[in-house]
Amino acid sequence: MRMPASVEFADAGMLGSRAHGAGRDHRRSRAMSTLTIRMPATKHQRLKDLARARGMSFNKLVEEWVTVALAQLDAEKHYRLRAARG
Repeated sequence: MRMPASVEFADAGMLGSRAHGAGRDHRRSRAMSTLTIRMPATKHQRLKDLARARGMSFNKLVEEWVTVALAQLDAEKHYRLRAARG
């Protein structure tokens, strides 16, 4: 039996995004943090393979998933607030 993998993530130090219609690159610095999670080594390897197949780092793959999850959470909160107001 393989031991669980311990995975550390550090988010990017700079966030680059294009403002809608602005055509300029707006960058702002963010404080970095490290997140350690434990998962089975086989799952860790499959995720690394997925990231490689998509041409991105493992960290970037997870960062994108987290961004989507937080956007969904924000949308749900917004919807619930509007529904409560009537």
